[in-house]
Amino acid sequence: NLICTESGVGGLFTERGGGFFWQENSRLRRITNFDNDPVCEGWGTMIYLVDVGRREYLRALPGWRPWADYRVRHTPWESAYSVGAGGLRVETAVYAMEDVMRFRVEICNLTQTRREISTIQFMDWLMGADASDAAKTRAWHRDGALFAAGAFGVAYLAAAGGKVETCPGRTAFLGRGGVLCPDGLTAQGDGGCALRVRTEIPGGESVRVEFALGWADSMQKA
Repeated sequence: NLICTESGVGGLFTERGGGFFWQENSRLRRITNFDNDPVCEGWGTMIYLVDVGRREYLRALPGWRPWADYRVRHTPWESAYSVGAGGLRVETAVYAMEDVMRFRVEICNLTQTRREISTIQFMDWLMGADASDAAKTRAWHRDGALFAAGAFGVAYLAAAGGKVETCPGRTAFLGRGGVLCPDGLTAQGDGGCALRVRTEIPGGESVRVEFALGWADSMQKA
């Protein structure tokens, strides 16, 4: 499914939640990494939910060989993914609103116990056309948002809906598990690749966490 914003930021989304983002040119101006493989595909972003007390996690997007049943719906204006597992029901929608790409994560606590849930979005920044551009890309955080600058402009990711924190840098966050099973989901850090939003959800109630991905031609306009 293809979704584009008014500012030229576009996204490709598959039934597994794979795909990538770009600005104006999907080949030369890729915001996130893309594996052009129809079998394995790639994940330019991934969203995780971590139960802090139980130290368990769930992917909001299916990924490769998902361990729960997901319902996926693509329309001309959004891609939506829903899953129920571990006492949670999670509905994630990706859509364009004006000049940013938005990610809306609705989390319902199906148990009768208050739970602390961390929602984490990882961005595999590229900011160019290929691996040589990615090697030159600089990622950092400031004022609760992520920024990445490379061959063209500045991309950013912001979050709302709870206490926002940053995660470790890309290498420490992914560890040996990679995008689908990262080692750094519960680790603290000051990297520029992932944002964590902490929420407390009473039993039987729901919360909404939102992320916004955008691009600007300079840091001053980001």
